[in-house]
Amino acid sequence: MIFTARRIRVVAVAVAAALLCTLLPQTPAYATGGATYYVSTSGSDTNAGTSTGAAFRNVQKCATVMIAGDTCQIAAGTYREKVAPTANGTATNRITYVAAPGARVVIDGSDVVTGWSAVTAGQLATLQTADSTLVGSEFAIAVGAGRVYRASVSPTAGLPGLQVFVDDAMQPEAAWPHAGNNPAEPVLASAQSGTTTSLSDSALTQPAGWWVGARLTSHNWFVSETGTVTSSSVGTVTASSLPACVGLSPNQTNRYSLSNKLALLGRAGEWHYRAADGYLYAWMPDGASPSGHVVELKKRDIAFDLSGRSYTTVLGLGLKAATITTSSTSHHLVLDGLTARYVSAYSDLTIDPNKVTGPDACDVLTAGETTSGIQLRGSANTLRNSTIDWSAGNGVMVAGSGNTVTNNRITNANYMGSYAASINLLGDGHLISHNTAWGSGRSNLNIDNKVAGTTSANHLIRYNDFGDYGKLVNDVGAIYVCCRVNMAGTVIDHNALHDAAPGVAAEGPLPVSTSTSRPTTRPSPTTSPGTAPPTASC
Repeated sequence: MIFTARRIRVVAVAVAAALLCTLLPQTPAYATGGATYYVSTSGSDTNAGTSTGAAFRNVQKCATVMIAGDTCQIAAGTYREKVAPTANGTATNRITYVAAPGARVVIDGSDVVTGWSAVTAGQLATLQTADSTLVGSEFAIAVGAGRVYRASVSPTAGLPGLQVFVDDAMQPEAAWPHAGNNPAEPVLASAQSGTTTSLSDSALTQPAGWWVGARLTSHNWFVSETGTVTSSSVGTVTASSLPACVGLSPNQTNRYSLSNKLALLGRAGEWHYRAADGYLYAWMPDGASPSGHVVELKKRDIAFDLSGRSYTTVLGLGLKAATITTSSTSHHLVLDGLTARYVSAYSDLTIDPNKVTGPDACDVLTAGETTSGIQLRGSANTLRNSTIDWSAGNGVMVAGSGNTVTNNRITNANYMGSYAASINLLGDGHLISHNTAWGSGRSNLNIDNKVAGTTSANHLIRYNDFGDYGKLVNDVGAIYVCCRVNMAGTVIDHNALHDAAPGVAAEGPLPVSTSTSRPTTRPSPTTSPGTAPPTASC
């Protein structure tokens, strides 16, 4: 037999694909041999749940009655609940949660906001008495034009951040400069000079004290920080609560924004929650009344809590404004064919509670590393064939041992710019293969000793397509490891690492724009994620 160069190359690819198939877990997706329960938005939890005509109303009802081998089939619709299963499957009789054939099912972490009314001139006068920065503000002008509405809301205690949706699309919190509608590429200001805790910018023309209480978000050379402004004067703001990490010096390519002030609500699509009176203030994207829209507020962090669960499959479901979490004792879980959007949200960067190293000035870089994204802890768990789009922190966090993340598409992760990543890797012996990660505030794959410890070994990281990373800070990598981590036995091969985007953070001063989005010549992360990675046919 004559082997041409092409034949040798084809054979080599086939052998590599076959080898990869032996590494991928061949876990059955469905339960076998048990009962099937049904859930529908028109059902009732007093029903038997054993037929489509007698369906349960809530997925959680399934979670409380199912035993090994059972299936929960969910009809099309939005389910605003947290699901916490109480039973485990077995190796031969899995528990399965699955969308009904052809059904679009969403487990939603948000609730609808009702009771809207236009802010009146009298209400504005009362607000201005309490807050003088509202006098002559964009907010006051918008109220005068009849654009601003408000509704009484009760944010969930303990949530790391608020999130507002209008007609299923996330809306920006009011900020200066006006951020636009793409949190992965916000419009930002640039300081001309700065120190560890203050910055100076000639565009800051407001009188002394105007910015006190605002949130300062700063994207520095290698990490982002947030802090509360404690003093301000014309051209300068100071936030003494900022960590003394890299400082706000412009030679660190500092870009920043200011938020958390009602006076900044001055553009269509923006919102502000005023804790002092418990009202959510909003300007609809089309300038009309909220009564013609579906407005939602994030109320729950978690869609599925699989802590301590085993041999359970979640198949073909959608997640919105919530994530899936597991624990160190979870094992043999399969998350397959998910469509997850806005999995984690927060506006303040705080030190990760699971940091394992001693304290230092840069600990804030750990924000969200172990608390955000799809959280795959434990052992022998699999996330596959899924789409994860938009997260303030991780797209996926992998910890424990022997877990698999394969054939997923992860976009627009880490739009806060910490050491969270499209895929954040802790533990040992994980397989990360055939994923596309496109668009990250910092890195596509991150291993950080502050949360991973001194050893993160024996991983297989291969056949991934990583691009458009470093959108908010400069010192980044498609695959980034820091610092002094023992990765013995790890194999990194056949990955496409391309189209770094630190130029976004290095453009220098930006004009204060009134547009709703910032032009970009790079491929849109939601429409042009790059070429799909090769997929092994098993």
